[in-house]
Amino acid sequence: MKICVFSDIHGSVAGMEYALNIVLRERPDKVVICGDLFGARNTGELVALVKRIDAVTYLIRGNNDRDNEVALLPCRMEGYGDIYHFPRRLYYTHGHLYNKYLVPPVLKENDV
Repeated sequence: MKICVFSDIHGSVAGMEYALNIVLRERPDKVVICGDLFGARNTGELVALVKRIDAVTYLIRGNNDRDNEVALLPCRMEGYGDIYHFPRRLYYTHGHLYNKYLVPPVLKENDV
């Protein structure tokens, strides 16, 4: 299984195009965007680029992602993402909720 993970695009169309080119080249099974996709502008362009991702996609909400932007996405933006594989839990979130100093309480030994 191949998983591409991106974060903190902050409304950069060039950044999202770069991420999309990686996805198109690598052809992952899953894509995770760990928050702060949006910025002050370019909402429509970013949504159009996200729609071009041809893989199971997890969109994680960051502290800069606003309701009016999130509503335009093709799928829900969640507070976290869980992928069970390897056989362990891969837990994705944006750093404003959990980080290396504040680990999610649901993680067990061997989870990531």
